[in-house]
Amino acid sequence: MPTALVFGNSHVGPYIRGHRLAQAEGLIGFAAHEVSLQGARYEPRIRNEPGRGLLFNPAIAEDICAAIEKVQPVCLITAVMGSAHWIQGMSLEPRPFDFLVPRLPHHALTPETEIIPYDLMLRRYQADMDWQFGVVRSVQKISKLPIFHIEAPPPVESVELMLKGLPQHAETKAKMERHGLPSVAFRYKVWWATNDTTQRICADIGLHFIAGPSETRSANGFLDPHFYNDGIHGNDQYGKVMAREISRTMQKLGVESG
Repeated sequence: MPTALVFGNSHVGPYIRGHRLAQAEGLIGFAAHEVSLQGARYEPRIRNEPGRGLLFNPAIAEDICAAIEKVQPVCLITAVMGSAHWIQGMSLEPRPFDFLVPRLPHHALTPETEIIPYDLMLRRYQADMDWQFGVVRSVQKISKLPIFHIEAPPPVESVELMLKGLPQHAETKAKMERHGLPSVAFRYKVWWATNDTTQRICADIGLHFIAGPSETRSANGFLDPHFYNDGIHGNDQYGKVMAREISRTMQKLGVESG
C-alpha cells in the first residue's frame, strides 16, 4: 500500500488520527507514517552555532531522512504552521492595534486602536513564520517527493469555546487578563493573515497548500464547531476531511494514492 510520511508539530496528531479514520472508512487508499517533531530529542529546536548562526536541531532532519529511507513514501505531508494565530489573536497588545484585510471588508476595525497597514502585517507574519518552514527546506535538499501542507483551521466564532483552551496556556491567559480580549473579527483577521502568509511561503518553496473545504466552515468563515478541538487544533474529524482533500489532490497530480 502506498504510504505518506507526515511530519510537523502538534497539528500532526489530529491529522494522523483523522487519516486513519478516513482509511478505515475507505475514503482514501494510502497509509500514513508519522514523525512528530515534539519531545526532548528535538529540544532546543533551534541552536545558535558559533560562526554558523541559528540552525535547526540536527535530530529533526536526521529522523525525517531516516523515515524517508525506511518507509519509501510516495509523498510528504507537513503540518508546521503552529499556533501563532491563536496566541496573537487571543489578547490585545499593550498598544492596541487593528488592521483591515482587503478581502474581508465586512470585518470592522476596533474603535480607538492604531491602524496598521495589511502589507505591514504580512511582513510581520512572514518574519514570524518563515523559519518554521526551514525544516521543509532542509528536507527538499534530499528529497524530490511532492509535499502537501495542511491548513491550520480557523478559529471558531464562539468566544466561550475559544476560552476553554486558555488554562493550558498560562502566558497567553495572563496577557489576556492584563490587556483584554480582542474582538471576534480581530481574531479571525489574525488567522487570515497568518494563513495568507503560509500560502505565500508554500508557493515560494513549491509546496501544495491544502485548504480546509467549505464543509469545515461556518457561514461566516469560522471553523464549524463540529471540527473544533481546543482553539488551536482541529479534531480527528477535521483530520479525516483533510486526508480526503490530500487524496483528491494526489489523484489530480498523478501521485500514487491507492
